[in-house]
Formats: sequence, C-alpha cells, structure tokens
Amino acid sequence: MFGTGRGLLSVASVTFALLVAAAAGVPAARAAAQATDDAPRGLRLHEALEQALRSSPRLAAVRDALDRATISHRLAESRFGYKITPFFSTLADPYGPTGPSFGVDLQKLLPTGTTVGFRANSFAFGGGAGGGRDNGYTFSVSHPIFAAFGPEPEYELTVAGRAVENAAGEIEATRQRLVLEVAQAYFDIVRQQNLLAASEVALERARRLKIASETRMSVGLATRLDVLRADLFRSQTEASLGDRQTALADAEDHLKLLMGLPVNAPLRIAGDDLDDYVGGAEIAAADPSAPESLRPLIAVALSERVDVRLARARVEDAEHAASLATWSLLPKINLNASYSQRGLGSAFGSAYADLFRGWNIGITSAYTLDRSAEMAAFNSASISARSAERALADLRERVAADVRRAHRAILRAEKSIDIQTQAVEVSETQLELAQLRYERGLADNFDVVDAESNLFNAQSALVSARVDRAIAGLALELSMGRLSPGKYSR
Repeated sequence: MFGTGRGLLSVASVTFALLVAAAAGVPAARAAAQATDDAPRGLRLHEALEQALRSSPRLAAVRDALDRATISHRLAESRFGYKITPFFSTLADPYGPTGPSFGVDLQKLLPTGTTVGFRANSFAFGGGAGGGRDNGYTFSVSHPIFAAFGPEPEYELTVAGRAVENAAGEIEATRQRLVLEVAQAYFDIVRQQNLLAASEVALERARRLKIASETRMSVGLATRLDVLRADLFRSQTEASLGDRQTALADAEDHLKLLMGLPVNAPLRIAGDDLDDYVGGAEIAAADPSAPESLRPLIAVALSERVDVRLARARVEDAEHAASLATWSLLPKINLNASYSQRGLGSAFGSAYADLFRGWNIGITSAYTLDRSAEMAAFNSASISARSAERALADLRERVAADVRRAHRAILRAEKSIDIQTQAVEVSETQLELAQLRYERGLADNFDVVDAESNLFNAQSALVSARVDRAIAGLALELSMGRLSPGKYSR
C-alpha cells in the first residue's frame, strides 16, 4: 500500500514536472519564434541592384557628364534666342553725340542662318538753342547665300544635342554594366558562403577523423602515421576555412563599394536561388560552331546595344563635320538688306517732324587667300569620318565575338554542372566506402583523407559552376544589349 502510494506520488510528480516544463516551453517557443521574426532579413539581389543604381559611385561620373552636356546644349540653344541689348551713355563724343544717348538692339539668328535685327536709338547733338536730337530705328536682315545649300546653321546645336544623347546612352550602358558587376559580386558572396559551409562540414569530419585515429592507435588498430595524416588533414581544412572566411569578407566589401555603402556597414545577403538567374535559357541549345545559329542573336545585339548606337551616331557626326568643313572652303557671301527711318528735331517733342526713309541692299564678302587652316580642318574632318567608320566596323566584329563568347560560357557552365553533380555523387559514395573500410580495419585513413578532399573539391566545383552559369546568363543578356536594370530591380 505504501509502495503504491509512492508510485502514484512519483507519477504525479513527473506529470506536474512535465506540465511545468510545457508551460515554460510555450513562452520560450514564442520567444524563439519572435526572435526569428525580428532577425534582420537578408538582402536580395534586386534590393542590392536598387541600392547600387541609386548610390553607386560608378554612376556619378557619367551623371556629371550628362549635366555638362545639358549645359552645353542650353548654351547652343541660346545662340538662336533673342539677343536684347539696351544701352545708355551720358558721355559726350567730340565727333558724335554731345548729350545723353540711349537705345536698344534686338537680334535673332534663324535656323536658316539668317540674322534678323532691329535697332532703335536716340542721341543729342549740339548744344544750347542750336542743339537737336536724332531718333530712329533700323530693321536689318543678313543671309549667307551658301547656307541654303550647305550644312544647316544649327550644326552646333545638333552636335550639342548629340552630346546629350551620347551622355544619356553612356549612363544606360554604365547601368547595364553595373547590374552585371553587382550580380557578380552578389553571387560571389553566395559562392563563398556555400564554400564556407562546405569547409565547416569538412573541418568537422576532419576533427572526428583525428579523434578516431587517435582512439584506434591507442588500442593498436592504427599507426602513428594515421594520426599524423589525420592531424595534417585537419590543419589543412582549418587553413582552407580561414581562406574562405577571408574571401567572403573581401567579396562583401566589394559589393558594399559597388552599392555605395561604407565598408564597415553591416551586410547580410539572403542568397537568392541561382536557378532564378539563368538568363539565356531560350537560346542555350544553339550550336556555337554553326555561325548561322547565332546570327539572330548577333543581329539583336547590333540593333539594341547602346555602344553600337553611339558608334553609329559618331559616324553620322563625323560625316556631318566633314561636310561642314567642305563648305567652309567656299567664300562667305552675305546678302544684306536694311530699312532705316530717322527723325531730326530741335526738341524731343518734335523729333519725328522730319523723317526720311531709306532701303539699303548689298552684298558683303570676305575671303582669305591663305586657306591653310580651312584645309587642315577639312583634312582632319575627313580622317575623323574614316576613323569613325572603321571603329564601327570593328565594334560590330567585337559584338559578334562577345555574343559567341557569352553563349559558349553558358554551354560550358551547364556541362560543368552536369559533370560536377556526378562528381559529387561519386565522391560521396567513395567517402562512405573509405570510411567503412577504415572502420573495419581493411585500410588506413589515407583513403578517407583522399575521399574527403575529393568530395570537398567536387562540392566547391559544383557551387562555382552554378554561379558561373548564373553570371554567364547575365553576361549573354549584356552582350545582346538586353540586360535591363529594371528586369532584376523590382
């Protein structure tokens, strides 16, 4: 009876203890879940791209170039604006006005090269009762005769506008290259994180192997050489782990610099799935040895790449400059016409009492017999036009080579993934067999160390191959001019 009571008491005590533990475990579980929810979320690739596209120092220089080009374009536009110049003077001129003079000049350059002007002025002359005042205005038109046949007078404005377009295109090209660089840096961190995890697992296995070798040596089942070999393998694995930690820190610093962050800023990435960034899958089956299979991809690259468009624009600008230099060899002949109306009066109120009208039409020309500067400009512009055409032809070939190289990189990475996947499976089987033979005394730990090294190398190669495949897809899109920053920045 007494024993039964003790048994019931023990059961009740155990039950009570379990209930208390369960009650204490609920808040603990909630606290653990809350801590998991409050943990900082890792940085995704699209977030890294958005940060880089906002703050990367790589974009500062090209944005400054765009600002400078915009200022130059505004200055070129001002050449065709209204030029209003008021003037006033109280000085006496012994050979001209002897009293205050004032007036206003208005000029405007038209896109045809014609200059239209208007001047209204008033000045006093003489003194005392014999003094008077002259008032009047003049309309004038001056048109270069050859302007209608040569390059348009807006050439300077056209060049300035092209500079703005080129600067904007360079920003877009820099943004595309930045996307690839950030993705490479991001995936390099993913690579190093995976390799670091594999190194930690390998180090744990190396420590267990060393302990097992020492234990087996103590009972006569292993030699001192087995212990030394296991200890050497552990030391090598620790050194490899340190190298991975250093490489991870370097990769994180590189990504921070690309994103425009301080190097001491905390950074934790989420590690996006590499399979989400395997661009170019739709054309991976093309045969790189058959030129016609890649011809559509090269055609897309030639039509969409920013640098190709800029090269075509430079050819057009060079040809335009050569045409302008040709017309500059001709003499400058202007057709001028003006209409003036002036009034002469002894007082300001009667200034327009006597008026006379007059038309003036004439031709002015100036031609320098020494044409050395003009000929030098013409020859230089012709050379620049030929250079621009050669640069465009060379760029087309390099674009084709870029597409072919990127496509081959995709195929090579995919083949490497298949090979390394099989290598990992074989290495795992080899390690299991080596451990089994070692545990049963059929072999020393040399086979285990060798199998461990093979497995780590195969795992590292597989991670690198998957990263290379993701980067190769992005590189192919960049080579085709289709790597839009908005595609990977949501």
